[in-house]
Amino acid sequence: MAKKVLSDLKKVCQNIELIAELKLYFVECGTEFTNMYGDIDGSFYNVVCDMFCDVIKIVSGDRTLFEKWNDRLVNIVQESDGIGWGFHDYLVEEYYGVPWVEEE
Repeated sequence: MAKKVLSDLKKVCQNIELIAELKLYFVECGTEFTNMYGDIDGSFYNVVCDMFCDVIKIVSGDRTLFEKWNDRLVNIVQESDGIGWGFHDYLVEEYYGVPWVEEE
């Protein structure tokens, strides 16, 4: 459902930062939900990982957005530790692929 909402929003909104902000929030919510209620299923994590990947692509090309959201990105990665389905490993790999991370 969230993917559909974001897809519909992209059709009417050209603000890439706003769309990325919503995706980032979705990932935060998905991670928090899992930590509160326990493990979900693989398809749930695939959607959350796709959203995280989209955000990572955007911040990889925009250092200002990376700096704006880096604390949130780090928090997501830290909060995902211990979640199954390879979720944490994927988020770590994506996060450390951002060119600005090594400079921090």
